[in-house]
Amino acid sequence: MKIMFVTSTLTSGGSERVISLIANDLVTKGYDVEIICLQEPIVFYSLHKKVKRRFAENEAGKFIVAKMKWLRRRIIEEKPDVVIAFMILVYLTTLFSLVGSSFKKAVSMTVSQPPIKVPECVLIPVYSSDESS
Repeated sequence: MKIMFVTSTLTSGGSERVISLIANDLVTKGYDVEIICLQEPIVFYSLHKKVKRRFAENEAGKFIVAKMKWLRRRIIEEKPDVVIAFMILVYLTTLFSLVGSSFKKAVSMTVSQPPIKVPECVLIPVYSSDESS
């Protein structure tokens, strides 16, 4: 199974740490994993050598429209089984990149957001700081 993660960066942050942990675990279980960063080509957390990394800025430049076109081509060419976008802005960028394509398997992992139904896609919250114990 091919899994593609899309994030803004892999610098030192919480979602970046989660992506690195999940990606490392998935490749050790035999999954084909690729991480696409839309911004900085910096990797803070260690990644398994089998985790593929692509940086949109290196591939398409700094302009968001060029990155979106590149991301669309990458997803269509690679044909992942699912694209998992981290955080709402990256998810929306990913969705807009895929408008008009036949790709329908994009989900988002985000913090403190209620589930929002989007045509053919679902936002999935993985943690909410508003929950009381």
